[in-house]
Amino acid sequence: RPAGRFSWLWLQLGIFLALAPVLVWQQLPVSVLSPLVNLLAIPVFALLMVPLSLGSVLAQMVAPDLGQLLMPLVGWLLDVFLLALDAVAQWLPPLQWGLFAVEILLLLGGLNLFLLWLAARRNWHPLWLMAFLSTASLCLLLFLQQPSAPAPNSFRFTLLDVGQGLSAVVRTARNVLVFDTGPGFPSGFNTGSAVLLPYFADQRISRIDRLILSHSDTDHVGGAKDVIQRMPVADVLSGEPSGLGIRQSVRRCVAGAVWWWDGVRFDVLYPFPGGTQEGNNASCVLKVSAAGQSVLITGDVEAQGENRLVKQVSDKLKSQVVVAAHHGSASSSTENFIDATDASYVLFAAGKNNRWGFPRPDVMERWLAHGAVLLNTADEGAIEFNLGAGEKAVPLSWFGVSRHYWHK
Repeated sequence: RPAGRFSWLWLQLGIFLALAPVLVWQQLPVSVLSPLVNLLAIPVFALLMVPLSLGSVLAQMVAPDLGQLLMPLVGWLLDVFLLALDAVAQWLPPLQWGLFAVEILLLLGGLNLFLLWLAARRNWHPLWLMAFLSTASLCLLLFLQQPSAPAPNSFRFTLLDVGQGLSAVVRTARNVLVFDTGPGFPSGFNTGSAVLLPYFADQRISRIDRLILSHSDTDHVGGAKDVIQRMPVADVLSGEPSGLGIRQSVRRCVAGAVWWWDGVRFDVLYPFPGGTQEGNNASCVLKVSAAGQSVLITGDVEAQGENRLVKQVSDKLKSQVVVAAHHGSASSSTENFIDATDASYVLFAAGKNNRWGFPRPDVMERWLAHGAVLLNTADEGAIEFNLGAGEKAVPLSWFGVSRHYWHK
Protein backbone atom coordinates (compact mmCIF):
# COMPACT_ATOMS: atom_id res chain seq x y z
CA ARG A 1 0.00 0.00 0.00
CA PRO A 2 1.17 3.60 -0.41
CA ALA A 3 3.39 4.84 2.39
CA GLY A 4 5.15 8.02 3.38
CA ARG A 5 4.05 11.49 4.28
CA PHE A 6 1.43 11.58 1.50
CA SER A 7 -0.11 8.21 2.39
CA TRP A 8 -3.31 9.81 3.72
CA LEU A 9 -3.77 11.67 0.45
CA TRP A 10 -3.30 8.49 -1.60
CA LEU A 11 -5.79 6.72 0.65
CA GLN A 12 -8.40 9.45 0.11
CA LEU A 13 -7.79 9.39 -3.63
CA GLY A 14 -8.33 5.63 -3.61
CA ILE A 15 -11.58 5.99 -1.67
CA PHE A 16 -12.70 8.75 -4.05
CA LEU A 17 -12.02 6.58 -7.10
CA ALA A 18 -13.80 3.63 -5.52
CA LEU A 19 -16.93 5.62 -4.66
CA ALA A 20 -17.10 7.90 -7.71
CA PRO A 21 -18.40 5.18 -10.08
CA VAL A 22 -21.13 4.29 -7.58
CA LEU A 23 -22.16 7.95 -7.32
CA VAL A 24 -22.13 8.25 -11.11
CA TRP A 25 -24.19 5.07 -11.40
CA GLN A 26 -26.83 6.57 -9.09
CA GLN A 27 -26.71 9.94 -10.94
CA LEU A 28 -25.42 11.64 -7.79
CA PRO A 29 -23.00 14.59 -7.72
CA VAL A 30 -19.25 13.94 -7.67
CA SER A 31 -17.16 16.45 -5.72
CA VAL A 32 -13.56 16.74 -6.92
CA LEU A 33 -12.62 18.33 -3.60
CA SER A 34 -13.84 15.44 -1.44
CA PRO A 35 -10.36 13.88 -0.96
CA LEU A 36 -8.96 17.17 0.34
CA VAL A 37 -12.04 17.94 2.45
CA ASN A 38 -11.85 14.49 4.02
CA LEU A 39 -8.23 15.10 5.01
CA LEU A 40 -9.54 17.89 7.24
CA ALA A 41 -12.95 16.48 8.17
CA ILE A 42 -11.77 13.08 9.44
CA PRO A 43 -9.28 14.46 12.02
CA VAL A 44 -11.73 17.17 13.09
CA PHE A 45 -14.45 14.65 13.82
CA ALA A 46 -12.20 11.89 15.15
CA LEU A 47 -10.08 14.08 17.42
CA LEU A 48 -12.46 16.92 18.30
CA MET A 49 -16.17 16.48 17.56
CA VAL A 50 -16.64 12.87 18.69
CA PRO A 51 -14.62 13.22 21.96
CA LEU A 52 -16.41 16.47 22.79
CA SER A 53 -19.82 14.94 22.06
CA LEU A 54 -19.14 11.87 24.20
CA GLY A 55 -17.57 14.03 26.88
CA SER A 56 -20.61 16.30 27.04
CA VAL A 57 -22.90 13.26 27.44
CA LEU A 58 -20.75 11.88 30.26
CA ALA A 59 -20.53 15.31 31.85
CA GLN A 60 -24.33 15.52 31.94
CA MET A 61 -24.32 12.48 34.22
CA VAL A 62 -21.37 13.49 36.44
CA ALA A 63 -21.39 17.30 36.36
CA PRO A 64 -24.59 18.60 34.72
CA ASP A 65 -23.42 22.21 34.75
CA LEU A 66 -20.32 21.29 32.75
CA GLY A 67 -22.43 19.24 30.36
CA GLN A 68 -24.70 22.24 29.79
CA LEU A 69 -21.63 24.24 28.77
CA LEU A 70 -20.17 21.58 26.47
CA MET A 71 -23.35 20.80 24.53
CA PRO A 72 -23.73 24.30 23.00
CA LEU A 73 -20.01 24.31 22.21
CA VAL A 74 -20.35 21.07 20.24
CA GLY A 75 -23.35 22.48 18.39
CA TRP A 76 -21.52 25.71 17.59
CA LEU A 77 -18.45 23.85 16.28
CA LEU A 78 -20.66 21.65 14.12
CA ASP A 79 -22.47 24.69 12.70
CA VAL A 80 -19.15 26.35 11.85
CA PHE A 81 -17.89 23.20 10.15
CA LEU A 82 -21.09 22.79 8.11
CA LEU A 83 -20.94 26.44 7.05
CA ALA A 84 -17.36 25.88 5.89
CA LEU A 85 -18.44 22.81 3.90
CA ASP A 86 -21.26 24.81 2.33
CA ALA A 87 -18.80 27.56 1.36
CA VAL A 88 -16.54 24.98 -0.31
CA ALA A 89 -19.53 23.53 -2.18
CA GLN A 90 -20.55 27.01 -3.36
CA TRP A 91 -16.99 27.78 -4.49
CA LEU A 92 -16.67 24.60 -6.54
CA PRO A 93 -20.04 22.81 -6.84
CA PRO A 94 -20.04 19.02 -7.30
CA LEU A 95 -20.09 17.76 -10.86
CA GLN A 96 -23.47 16.29 -11.77
CA TRP A 97 -23.34 13.22 -14.01
CA GLY A 98 -25.22 13.94 -17.21
CA LEU A 99 -24.52 17.66 -16.99
CA PHE A 100 -20.75 17.17 -17.02
CA ALA A 101 -20.37 13.59 -18.26
CA VAL A 102 -17.23 14.24 -20.32
CA GLU A 103 -15.55 16.23 -17.54
CA ILE A 104 -16.21 13.49 -14.98
CA LEU A 105 -14.89 10.81 -17.31
CA LEU A 106 -11.74 12.81 -17.98
CA LEU A 107 -11.25 13.45 -14.27
CA LEU A 108 -11.65 9.81 -13.26
CA GLY A 109 -9.57 8.59 -16.17
CA GLY A 110 -6.78 11.04 -15.46
CA LEU A 111 -6.64 10.21 -11.76
CA ASN A 112 -6.67 6.49 -12.48
CA LEU A 113 -3.83 6.81 -14.97
CA PHE A 114 -1.83 8.86 -12.49
CA LEU A 115 -2.31 6.29 -9.73
CA LEU A 116 -1.55 3.47 -12.13
CA TRP A 117 1.75 5.18 -13.00
CA LEU A 118 2.53 5.57 -9.29
CA ALA A 119 1.63 1.93 -8.68
CA ALA A 120 4.08 0.82 -11.36
CA ARG A 121 6.89 2.96 -9.89
CA ARG A 122 6.30 1.97 -6.25
CA ASN A 123 5.22 -1.66 -6.65
CA TRP A 124 1.81 -1.05 -5.14
CA HIS A 125 -0.74 -3.80 -4.74
CA PRO A 126 -2.43 -5.08 -7.96
CA LEU A 127 -5.76 -3.90 -6.49
CA TRP A 128 -4.89 -0.45 -7.85
CA LEU A 129 -4.90 -1.94 -11.34
CA MET A 130 -8.23 -3.63 -10.67
CA ALA A 131 -9.68 -0.36 -9.37
CA PHE A 132 -8.51 1.43 -12.50
CA LEU A 133 -9.99 -1.15 -14.85
CA SER A 134 -13.32 -1.39 -13.02
CA THR A 135 -13.72 2.37 -12.78
CA ALA A 136 -12.86 2.94 -16.43
CA SER A 137 -15.18 0.13 -17.56
CA LEU A 138 -18.13 1.37 -15.52
CA CYS A 139 -17.69 4.96 -16.65
CA LEU A 140 -17.49 3.88 -20.28
CA LEU A 141 -20.64 1.79 -19.86
CA LEU A 142 -22.53 4.68 -18.27
CA PHE A 143 -21.33 7.06 -20.96
CA LEU A 144 -22.65 4.76 -23.69
CA GLN A 145 -26.02 4.23 -21.97
CA GLN A 146 -27.47 7.64 -22.71
CA PRO A 147 -31.27 7.92 -22.99
CA SER A 148 -32.35 8.51 -26.57
CA ALA A 149 -34.11 11.74 -27.52
CA PRO A 150 -37.49 11.59 -29.30
CA ALA A 151 -37.54 11.35 -33.08
CA PRO A 152 -38.46 14.41 -35.20
CA ASN A 153 -42.20 15.15 -35.30
CA SER A 154 -42.67 13.61 -31.85
CA PHE A 155 -42.10 14.61 -28.24
CA ARG A 156 -41.77 13.17 -24.75
CA PHE A 157 -43.93 14.69 -22.03
CA THR A 158 -43.09 13.97 -18.38
CA LEU A 159 -45.15 15.19 -15.45
CA LEU A 160 -42.72 15.02 -12.55
CA ASP A 161 -43.65 14.00 -9.04
CA VAL A 162 -42.85 17.10 -6.98
CA GLY A 163 -45.39 16.57 -4.22
CA GLN A 164 -48.00 19.31 -3.88
CA GLY A 165 -46.87 21.42 -6.84
CA LEU A 166 -46.34 21.27 -10.57
CA SER A 167 -43.42 20.61 -12.86
CA ALA A 168 -43.40 19.11 -16.35
CA VAL A 169 -40.74 18.56 -19.00
CA VAL A 170 -41.32 18.49 -22.76
CA ARG A 171 -38.47 17.10 -24.83
CA THR A 172 -38.23 17.12 -28.62
CA ALA A 173 -35.44 15.75 -30.81
CA ARG A 174 -33.11 18.68 -30.02
CA ASN A 175 -34.87 20.95 -27.53
CA VAL A 176 -36.11 20.95 -23.94
CA LEU A 177 -38.95 22.94 -22.37
CA VAL A 178 -39.64 22.97 -18.64
CA PHE A 179 -43.06 24.06 -17.37
CA ASP A 180 -42.86 25.10 -13.69
CA THR A 181 -40.34 23.86 -11.15
CA GLY A 182 -42.37 22.66 -8.19
CA PRO A 183 -42.42 23.99 -4.63
CA GLY A 184 -39.82 25.58 -2.40
CA PHE A 185 -39.88 25.91 1.38
CA PRO A 186 -38.53 28.39 3.97
CA SER A 187 -35.99 25.78 5.11
CA GLY A 188 -34.29 26.09 1.72
CA PHE A 189 -35.44 22.70 0.46
CA ASN A 190 -36.90 22.86 -3.03
CA THR A 191 -37.79 20.42 -5.78
CA GLY A 192 -35.56 22.20 -8.27
CA SER A 193 -32.47 20.71 -6.66
CA ALA A 194 -34.17 17.64 -5.15
CA VAL A 195 -36.16 16.45 -8.19
CA LEU A 196 -35.52 18.41 -11.39
CA LEU A 197 -31.72 18.49 -11.42
CA PRO A 198 -31.39 14.75 -10.70
CA TYR A 199 -33.96 14.07 -13.43
CA PHE A 200 -32.00 16.20 -15.90
CA ALA A 201 -28.84 14.33 -14.98
CA ASP A 202 -30.54 10.96 -15.44
CA GLN A 203 -31.88 12.02 -18.84
CA ARG A 204 -28.56 13.62 -19.89
CA ILE A 205 -30.26 17.01 -20.30
CA SER A 206 -27.58 19.71 -20.16
CA ARG A 207 -29.60 22.83 -21.04
CA ILE A 208 -33.14 24.25 -21.00
CA ASP A 209 -34.20 26.04 -24.16
CA ARG A 210 -37.32 27.55 -22.60
CA LEU A 211 -38.56 27.70 -19.02
CA ILE A 212 -42.22 28.61 -18.48
CA LEU A 213 -43.22 29.61 -14.96
CA SER A 214 -47.01 29.62 -15.14
CA HIS A 215 -47.46 32.19 -12.35
CA SER A 216 -45.76 33.28 -9.15
CA ASP A 217 -47.17 30.79 -6.61
CA THR A 218 -44.34 29.11 -4.73
CA ASP A 219 -45.61 25.59 -5.47
CA HIS A 220 -44.92 26.33 -9.14
CA VAL A 221 -41.74 28.44 -9.01
CA GLY A 222 -40.07 27.34 -5.76
CA GLY A 223 -37.36 25.38 -7.56
CA ALA A 224 -36.66 27.93 -10.30
CA LYS A 225 -33.75 29.70 -8.60
CA ASP A 226 -31.70 26.54 -8.12
CA VAL A 227 -32.46 25.29 -11.63
CA ILE A 228 -31.37 28.57 -13.21
CA GLN A 229 -28.20 28.68 -11.09
CA ARG A 230 -27.17 25.15 -12.08
CA MET A 231 -28.45 24.90 -15.68
CA PRO A 232 -28.11 27.08 -18.78
CA VAL A 233 -31.61 28.48 -19.43
CA ALA A 234 -31.99 30.28 -22.75
CA ASP A 235 -35.41 31.90 -22.23
CA VAL A 236 -37.98 32.38 -19.45
CA LEU A 237 -41.71 33.12 -19.83
CA SER A 238 -44.31 33.68 -17.12
CA GLY A 239 -47.89 34.82 -16.64
CA GLU A 240 -46.59 36.90 -13.71
CA PRO A 241 -43.05 38.04 -14.62
CA SER A 242 -42.52 40.02 -11.41
CA GLY A 243 -42.06 38.52 -7.97
CA LEU A 244 -40.47 35.27 -9.15
CA GLY A 245 -37.30 35.69 -7.10
CA ILE A 246 -34.93 35.00 -10.00
CA ARG A 247 -32.29 37.20 -11.58
CA GLN A 248 -32.77 36.14 -15.18
CA SER A 249 -34.93 38.38 -17.38
CA VAL A 250 -38.49 37.11 -17.83
CA ARG A 251 -40.84 37.75 -20.75
CA ARG A 252 -44.60 37.85 -20.26
CA CYS A 253 -46.52 34.79 -21.38
CA VAL A 254 -49.21 35.98 -23.82
CA ALA A 255 -51.78 34.03 -25.83
CA GLY A 256 -51.00 33.81 -29.53
CA ALA A 257 -47.31 32.97 -29.17
CA VAL A 258 -46.44 30.01 -31.40
CA TRP A 259 -43.14 28.26 -32.12
CA TRP A 260 -41.96 25.02 -33.70
CA TRP A 261 -39.22 22.70 -32.51
CA ASP A 262 -38.29 19.62 -34.54
CA GLY A 263 -41.75 19.31 -36.08
CA VAL A 264 -43.53 19.89 -32.74
CA ARG A 265 -45.86 22.87 -32.33
CA PHE A 266 -46.13 24.91 -29.12
CA ASP A 267 -49.14 27.22 -28.61
CA VAL A 268 -49.59 29.64 -25.72
CA LEU A 269 -53.37 29.82 -25.29
CA TYR A 270 -53.64 32.01 -22.19
CA PRO A 271 -53.54 34.67 -20.69
CA PHE A 272 -54.98 36.88 -23.40
CA PRO A 273 -53.30 40.17 -24.40
CA GLY A 274 -54.32 43.29 -22.53
CA GLY A 275 -55.77 41.43 -19.57
CA THR A 276 -55.28 42.33 -15.92
CA GLN A 277 -55.29 38.81 -14.53
CA GLU A 278 -53.29 38.03 -11.43
CA GLY A 279 -52.77 35.02 -9.20
CA ASN A 280 -54.09 31.70 -10.45
CA ASN A 281 -55.93 33.25 -13.39
CA ALA A 282 -52.69 34.73 -14.68
CA SER A 283 -51.38 31.21 -15.27
CA CYS A 284 -49.80 30.47 -18.61
CA VAL A 285 -51.66 27.72 -20.51
CA LEU A 286 -49.62 25.78 -23.07
CA LYS A 287 -50.60 23.26 -25.73
CA VAL A 288 -47.96 20.99 -27.30
CA SER A 289 -48.90 19.14 -30.50
CA ALA A 290 -47.31 16.76 -33.00
CA ALA A 291 -48.84 14.53 -35.69
CA GLY A 292 -52.38 14.92 -34.35
CA GLN A 293 -51.53 14.23 -30.70
CA SER A 294 -51.31 16.87 -28.00
CA VAL A 295 -50.89 17.75 -24.32
CA LEU A 296 -52.59 20.69 -22.61
CA ILE A 297 -50.85 22.14 -19.52
CA THR A 298 -53.10 24.49 -17.57
CA GLY A 299 -51.17 25.73 -14.53
CA ASP A 300 -53.56 26.95 -11.82
CA VAL A 301 -56.13 28.59 -14.08
CA GLU A 302 -59.57 28.69 -12.43
CA ALA A 303 -63.16 28.76 -13.68
CA GLN A 304 -62.90 32.37 -14.86
CA GLY A 305 -59.89 31.60 -17.04
CA GLU A 306 -61.35 28.31 -18.27
CA ASN A 307 -64.54 30.08 -19.34
CA ARG A 308 -62.53 32.64 -21.31
CA LEU A 309 -60.58 29.85 -22.99
CA VAL A 310 -63.79 28.07 -23.99
CA LYS A 311 -65.27 31.32 -25.27
CA GLN A 312 -62.26 32.46 -27.32
CA VAL A 313 -60.19 29.39 -28.31
CA SER A 314 -62.47 26.38 -27.81
CA ASP A 315 -61.32 24.92 -31.14
CA LYS A 316 -57.75 24.66 -29.79
CA LEU A 317 -58.49 22.98 -26.45
CA LYS A 318 -59.05 19.40 -27.61
CA SER A 319 -56.12 17.26 -26.38
CA GLN A 320 -55.45 13.59 -25.74
CA VAL A 321 -53.69 14.45 -22.46
CA VAL A 322 -54.68 17.26 -20.09
CA VAL A 323 -52.95 18.31 -16.88
CA ALA A 324 -55.93 19.28 -14.71
CA ALA A 325 -55.86 22.88 -13.55
CA HIS A 326 -54.96 23.80 -9.97
CA HIS A 327 -54.08 20.23 -8.96
CA GLY A 328 -57.74 19.16 -9.17
CA SER A 329 -59.22 21.99 -7.12
CA ALA A 330 -63.01 22.48 -7.13
CA SER A 331 -62.37 26.01 -8.43
CA SER A 332 -61.33 24.57 -11.82
CA SER A 333 -62.30 21.82 -14.28
CA THR A 334 -65.68 23.27 -15.23
CA GLU A 335 -68.11 21.20 -17.32
CA ASN A 336 -67.68 23.39 -20.41
CA PHE A 337 -63.90 23.20 -20.21
CA ILE A 338 -63.90 19.43 -19.72
CA ASP A 339 -66.22 19.03 -22.69
CA ALA A 340 -64.01 21.26 -24.89
CA THR A 341 -60.82 19.33 -24.13
CA ASP A 342 -62.35 15.87 -24.77
CA ALA A 343 -59.33 14.36 -23.00
CA SER A 344 -58.48 10.67 -22.99
CA TYR A 345 -56.10 11.05 -20.03
CA VAL A 346 -56.27 13.60 -17.22
CA LEU A 347 -53.24 14.05 -14.97
CA PHE A 348 -53.32 15.49 -11.46
CA ALA A 349 -50.12 16.99 -10.00
CA ALA A 350 -50.87 16.56 -6.30
CA GLY A 351 -49.10 15.59 -3.11
CA LYS A 352 -49.90 12.43 -1.17
CA ASN A 353 -52.54 13.13 1.51
CA ASN A 354 -52.31 16.88 0.87
CA ARG A 355 -54.25 19.09 3.28
CA TRP A 356 -56.57 20.46 0.57
CA GLY A 357 -57.81 17.04 -0.48
CA PHE A 358 -56.73 17.53 -4.12
CA PRO A 359 -57.91 16.25 -6.48
CA ARG A 360 -61.42 16.91 -5.21
CA PRO A 361 -63.89 14.01 -5.58
CA ASP A 362 -66.40 16.11 -7.54
CA VAL A 363 -63.67 17.14 -9.99
CA MET A 364 -62.66 13.53 -10.59
CA GLU A 365 -66.31 12.58 -11.09
CA ARG A 366 -66.73 15.26 -13.76
CA TRP A 367 -63.71 14.03 -15.71
CA LEU A 368 -64.74 10.38 -15.32
CA ALA A 369 -68.22 11.20 -16.60
CA HIS A 370 -66.57 12.32 -19.86
CA GLY A 371 -64.71 9.01 -20.20
CA ALA A 372 -61.23 10.17 -19.18
CA VAL A 373 -58.63 7.96 -17.49
CA LEU A 374 -57.36 9.68 -14.34
CA LEU A 375 -53.74 9.52 -13.16
CA ASN A 376 -52.31 11.20 -10.06
CA THR A 377 -48.60 11.76 -9.39
CA ALA A 378 -49.29 11.02 -5.72
CA ASP A 379 -50.18 7.46 -6.73
CA GLU A 380 -48.15 6.97 -9.90
CA GLY A 381 -45.00 8.99 -9.34
CA ALA A 382 -43.75 10.71 -12.49
CA ILE A 383 -46.01 10.12 -15.51
CA GLU A 384 -44.62 10.02 -19.05
CA PHE A 385 -46.15 10.03 -22.53
CA ASN A 386 -44.42 9.66 -25.89
CA LEU A 387 -46.58 11.45 -28.44
CA GLY A 388 -46.40 12.32 -32.13
CA ALA A 389 -45.52 10.47 -35.32
CA GLY A 390 -45.66 6.71 -34.86
CA GLU A 391 -46.53 6.97 -31.15
CA LYS A 392 -49.54 5.86 -29.14
CA ALA A 393 -50.86 7.84 -26.18
CA VAL A 394 -49.95 5.25 -23.54
CA PRO A 395 -48.87 6.42 -20.07
CA LEU A 396 -45.74 5.16 -18.36
CA SER A 397 -45.64 5.78 -14.61
CA TRP A 398 -42.54 5.69 -12.42
CA PHE A 399 -44.16 3.58 -9.69
CA GLY A 400 -45.45 1.26 -12.40
CA VAL A 401 -41.93 0.37 -13.56
CA SER A 402 -39.89 1.01 -10.42
CA ARG A 403 -42.08 0.34 -7.37
CA HIS A 404 -40.23 -0.59 -4.18
CA TYR A 405 -41.59 -1.79 -0.87
CA TRP A 406 -41.39 1.72 0.61
CA HIS A 407 -43.82 2.97 -2.07
CA LYS A 408 -46.63 0.79 -0.69
